[in-house]
Amino acid sequence: IPDAAAALAAIDSLVSDTIPPTLQLTTSYQKEYLQVNLTAEDLGGSGVRIMAFATGNRRLSYFAHGTVGQVLTEPTLLLSKPGLYTFYVSDYAGNEAIYSYEVADDTIPPVISARQACGRHRNENVYY
Repeated sequence: IPDAAAALAAIDSLVSDTIPPTLQLTTSYQKEYLQVNLTAEDLGGSGVRIMAFATGNRRLSYFAHGTVGQVLTEPTLLLSKPGLYTFYVSDYAGNEAIYSYEVADDTIPPVISARQACGRHRNENVYY
């Protein structure tokens, strides 16, 4: 069987992916939403298969190999509530990882700058 012989001859050149994918998370604030930006990378070479998340602190087993949790199809997640979230990532070789991430609320007040249009102090900045 020529195909089987070729497969057995090439077995030494196969590369095994045993490295779980990584996930970098950052938070930014977009009006009424908390935006979580996700960057997934698989250094093992098989490629990122799925990203998902769940509220609270979860164990890896909770995600049941990517069949449980909210699947992420975009590298950006918009949330309306701060809190602790668990993010899941897996690759095509079956390697998995989870990351607990605290999404903090935006507590920095906005700065308003106004100019006085009339009166004796023209073009003076007024801060509130």
